[in-house]
Amino acid sequence: MMNPNALQLANKGIPILMYHGFCDQKSFSGIENYHGKHLYVEKFEEQIRYLKQHYKIITLARLLDHYRNATALPVNSVLLTIDDGYASNFHLAFPILKKYQAPASIFITTDFVEKRNFLWVDRLEYALNRTQRTNVQLTVTGKEWTYDLSSPSLKKAADRGIKRELKRLASSLRDPIIDRIEESLEAKIIHDHPVPAMYEPLTPEQIKIMVDSNLVSVGSHTTSHVIMSVCSPEEMRDELVRSKHAIEQMSQRPCNIFSYPNGEAGDFNRQSRDILREIGFKCALTTVVGVNPWNQDSYELKRLNIHNDGDLTGFVRTLSSFARFLRKLKYENIRRNQSR
Repeated sequence: MMNPNALQLANKGIPILMYHGFCDQKSFSGIENYHGKHLYVEKFEEQIRYLKQHYKIITLARLLDHYRNATALPVNSVLLTIDDGYASNFHLAFPILKKYQAPASIFITTDFVEKRNFLWVDRLEYALNRTQRTNVQLTVTGKEWTYDLSSPSLKKAADRGIKRELKRLASSLRDPIIDRIEESLEAKIIHDHPVPAMYEPLTPEQIKIMVDSNLVSVGSHTTSHVIMSVCSPEEMRDELVRSKHAIEQMSQRPCNIFSYPNGEAGDFNRQSRDILREIGFKCALTTVVGVNPWNQDSYELKRLNIHNDGDLTGFVRTLSSFARFLRKLKYENIRRNQSR
């Protein structure tokens, strides 16, 4: 007979929440943060307070122990994860994690942190937002596009369109295109002093402080934020080994947890899972919408993405099964439209 804890997992599953960056401003200029990736810090504290009252925030290590050894988990368990490696994780989120003693796992793109190689999606958003040009031309694998930039709504459409064309390219092909876009638009993050706080990466020193608190575990999000399934086996291994080594140097702790860049179905495969396991990673988190049942594959963990739009009521709905159904339906419709 299934024990009550396992029955709860089978019926409800374990939600893993996915955050990215945080901000201390309610509004932005132009198209900055129009997708809501950076969460207003007061909303984050409100959400953590709610979770502490109604859920049990557990570590990723405890979830993995459950999957390996069938250990019991608290009813209403939930996990916190944060992708990319923004400095706001330290400046804005970490004080709240400490205040409420809420554990979290942060997955960093190591070239972003070590070399200040700004994330290509942020470079694109910044260039489109700050440019005075009214259009931009893009050439990808022999195909040409021209995007109108004469209004904020058209800049948003250009941002979505260009990301769609570039995200499945290897970084060696993608990054030179971003360089050309920045040059043509005469807007580049690195030329600004100071760099807008929202785009700043963590430092190794900040990572060590968070890890030493025993509240934060740090995992890999690759070296260059490339999608795993577009890499050759050699490129895949290089991305993973280099990022793992860099994190272990920064944190002085073993790095054995991983989060797939982009992370949708098709962004990872059996080969990526085999290499992850061989190198020593114990799990991999996706962005596939859903919760995780008692028998979930630990190399395809599902998550719920938390955006800046909405209020606490919307956050509570996200945690509910009905909201998950609606989000899954929306995700499937988007995928269907993109494939046409």
